[in-house]
Amino acid sequence: MQREEDDDDEEVALRDEVRVLRGAEEGGVAARCDAFMRRMHEALDVSARPAYMTVEQRELQQEYQTLDYIGTYSNLFKKHVDYFRMKDSMLKWTLFAVVGITCGLLAFFMRQTIDLISDTRMNQVANLLNVGRKQSATKQYFLAWLYLVATSGGCALVASIIVVYYWKHAAGSGVEEVIAYLNGVNMPKVFNVRTGVVKFFSCIAAVSSGLPAGPEGPMIHLGAICGSGLTQGRSSTLGFTTKTFRKLRNAKDHRDFITAGAAAGISAAFGAPIGGLLFVMEEMSTHWSPSLTWMIFFTSMASFCTVSLFNSAFDSWEPTGTFGWFLNKAAVLFEVKTIIQLNILAVFPSFLIGTLGGILGALFTAINIKINIWRKRVVNTNFKKAAEPVVVAILFATASLVLPMMTGCSPITSGESEGQRKMWVLENSTYLATFLCDTEDQYNPLATLSMGNNEGTIRRLFSRGTNREFGSGVLIVHFLLYFSFACYTAGMAISSGLLVPLILMGANMGRFIGHILVEATVDGNEVYLLKHQWIDPGVFALIGSAAFVGGVSRLTVSLVIIMLEISAELHFVLPIMVAVMTSKWVGDFFTASLYHSYLEMKCVPLMSLEKSHQIDLTKFTALEAVSGEPLCIQLNESVTRLCEVLKMTTYNCFPVVNTRGALEGTILRKDLGLLLSTPSVFTQNGTPGSVLSYTQLTKVEERLFLKGTAVSMKTDWHRIVGDGIEGATIDLTPYINRSPFTVQTGFSLDLTYDLFTSLGLRHLVVVRRDKCMGIITRKDLLRTALEERLGDNELSRYHSANRPEWTEEDEHQAELEDMADGRSVSPSPSPPREL
Repeated sequence: MQREEDDDDEEVALRDEVRVLRGAEEGGVAARCDAFMRRMHEALDVSARPAYMTVEQRELQQEYQTLDYIGTYSNLFKKHVDYFRMKDSMLKWTLFAVVGITCGLLAFFMRQTIDLISDTRMNQVANLLNVGRKQSATKQYFLAWLYLVATSGGCALVASIIVVYYWKHAAGSGVEEVIAYLNGVNMPKVFNVRTGVVKFFSCIAAVSSGLPAGPEGPMIHLGAICGSGLTQGRSSTLGFTTKTFRKLRNAKDHRDFITAGAAAGISAAFGAPIGGLLFVMEEMSTHWSPSLTWMIFFTSMASFCTVSLFNSAFDSWEPTGTFGWFLNKAAVLFEVKTIIQLNILAVFPSFLIGTLGGILGALFTAINIKINIWRKRVVNTNFKKAAEPVVVAILFATASLVLPMMTGCSPITSGESEGQRKMWVLENSTYLATFLCDTEDQYNPLATLSMGNNEGTIRRLFSRGTNREFGSGVLIVHFLLYFSFACYTAGMAISSGLLVPLILMGANMGRFIGHILVEATVDGNEVYLLKHQWIDPGVFALIGSAAFVGGVSRLTVSLVIIMLEISAELHFVLPIMVAVMTSKWVGDFFTASLYHSYLEMKCVPLMSLEKSHQIDLTKFTALEAVSGEPLCIQLNESVTRLCEVLKMTTYNCFPVVNTRGALEGTILRKDLGLLLSTPSVFTQNGTPGSVLSYTQLTKVEERLFLKGTAVSMKTDWHRIVGDGIEGATIDLTPYINRSPFTVQTGFSLDLTYDLFTSLGLRHLVVVRRDKCMGIITRKDLLRTALEERLGDNELSRYHSANRPEWTEEDEHQAELEDMADGRSVSPSPSPPREL
């Protein structure tokens, strides 16, 4: 033990020595800049996963399995390629339409139910408080508070109980899980039918409780579930399978349908079909194709048309008699009705708003990640997880009611504009909270913001020509209240999203900046000139929303389009673009985006298109990324050894070699499991086994799927195969993948990483001529894995005496081995660095 501690101390000292050497090489200015950056990051300390992973984090990461997007090109596949290829593309287009329409209907049911519950709650509270103006104010205020906390806590209890005690996989927004799956990580039970049902009802209850939560994240997840379930034609939960969609049961088509469903979800939640398409392209999908663009656009259009049509016909489940019309209030979520012309001077405050949005967005991310790490350690029982949202809902409802009581009321006034002279006005009194004031000709500004639903509050903040409606103090108090509770709410055991709360906080921030500009530049508090109308707090509220969302999510193009679609405001696209770009630059300086921080916190093996490694991958070869010796399987392998291999390892891909050790192809763990489940393929007692066709192999997989005994890491193959298999073998020739991706040992590691991200690879075989030297997986190329393994190699560059070199003698010996095997010798394209 003491020896190991000494080795660790030596390793740390060696790393410090290298850091000193690097600093000396880079120069004084670079070193000081690096030190400043390091102090800023350490101050925020938002890294959910250190550069070198702990044992617990490594074990958690190993639980995640990745996906095979590249098909298996075996002899069976070649014979049945006509069966596998879809001849009629109309089936695909029909399924995309079905996914879009289903997402639209789900969004319609969700929105109408949330509006009904929320309106009923707040109307009853307003009635109780209005009565308090006339009689026994203290008693009515207490009854109003009691009703508010009871309904808020009750809704939060429903939202948490069904998640905690019935299906924990429905917790959260689900956006990060969809991102991980589309990146190539298999997320267990994320697209289960139960997950969709629980997420739907939990989201309704959570948003209706008044918590700072939105439905858009769960709608993205629900859309992905629709894309996954409706297009596969089978369900282990419901216990059925069909032959109709058998051609679509492959990882690539499944991924495309999930991508389309996610786009349809955001299209339905925001009424932003183009924004939904761009959102999944920019944030969620790692692999894209031009044909997929058209299909997803069609799905988003179907979703938008469905939700807009039905929302136009109902208002909180009350028929409006306008079925067949597409009303603006249903199609445009936060419609801006007053048009204001853009002045070039508005660009300069947009830089300020973007900077502030980036800083506050990074701060929100840092605080939320810290809270979730603390929550994982402290809120660790089912009772605590179920009770936490109830307590938070009660506290938030209490603060939303009590804080406005401590502030004053303002008179409701009206005015008319004349010529070039405009007057700041208030919105219609029906939108203002009058129930906390002595008379009905007064309103409470803070209650107007805190006692309404999220969408209504955003509309108040976006309103134009209403500078006097909310003062600076009111905006600050409401922002601090909402910011603190939103930071804590995100990550609780409920189904809820964050985009709507982020829009609200950004609108609050932007309106505050606009209000300060008005007070500083426009003379008078009630009248202003027409040429000054661009300095409208409602304009900067819209810009602030985009900046704050960008500071948290780091979205750019899709965010700009979504903000334009939800507000129908095209005149201020330039300031919105400026604010979004600035917030992304500033936010990236401090932290990663919130969704990616969540994935790091969960130790999900995500491969980013942008290399974030601290080492230069061009200096290394593919062989240096191989983590261990390859476990090869013979073309004609014994059943006993196959069972042992599957039992003792967690590998998902095995190289298949011939008797000379030459690589013939690869075979997946899943395929080996299917073969072991079919004794008829065994060659035993001199009787050759049968060769399964592609259709027969598919039926075996469906049978195991329905029984719930699909191939997994925990399957006991000795028990399944049974006794009496001594000497039995399986001829793997028809089933192996004859076209595995391979690279030579000297192939660039930087290009290896590009192969994985561009092609969606799960495995890459490293060979020296035709001998397998190892397999690279996605997890071998993660930032932490490479920095742990190659960091040591980089350290040894300063102490290079320990590194063996590939000499001419080694090359000559390799040629002799090849000649002994009866193979022709061809020069290696690039000698490996080491063996």
